[in-house]
Amino acid sequence: MKKILMLLAVVMLGIGLTGCFATDELSVFIRTAGNDVSTMERYDGVPSDQLNEQVINQLNFNQVSLLSLSVTLTDEMTNHEKIDYIIELYQNISAAHTQNTLIRSDIKTFWTTLQDNATLFKDSEQVLSDVDKTTLTDYKVILAIKGLEVKDTIGDIQELLQEVKDNFDYEHLDLIITNFEQILAIQTLRYDFMVYLQNTLIDVNNLVLAYLA
Repeated sequence: MKKILMLLAVVMLGIGLTGCFATDELSVFIRTAGNDVSTMERYDGVPSDQLNEQVINQLNFNQVSLLSLSVTLTDEMTNHEKIDYIIELYQNISAAHTQNTLIRSDIKTFWTTLQDNATLFKDSEQVLSDVDKTTLTDYKVILAIKGLEVKDTIGDIQELLQEVKDNFDYEHLDLIITNFEQILAIQTLRYDFMVYLQNTLIDVNNLVLAYLA
């Protein structure tokens, strides 16, 4: 709770300072969204080829399967299930990476389009309605708060992945599962944020286009 309150305080302070220098709500939103887009480029990931070459080969699931044959029948089944689950997690992580890469590419396209239209809006000396000002301010605050939460995960995936590489053996199946689950959770958190960011950029671009029509 304290961490959340501190993040909120930082966000609100940053928004207040940004507002002092921005000329209008659209400029403030563009600045906030731009920070999120830049942060998005720093997300550490786990590309499929990296997993295949540096994780799957090093983890050597076949070796773990052979090791598990030396235990009792009950333990063997339990650990085989863990191995199957690890493989399933790996596949989900790989799929999540692809999904995040695709939406990140789309976001960059939407971001460029919005920047261009925001420039046209400024050049045409348009004035936002009070309703639209409120809409942009609300989007700005939500993006700032959500963005901080996701930004806090940068570097975590590589640390978790390295820990798996350093401890891959029969005794650390639970560690591998825990770390893979955390990696997948981080990827999901980032995807959910990028979906919100993408939808926000589309909505704001449509808002701007309505003035330029």
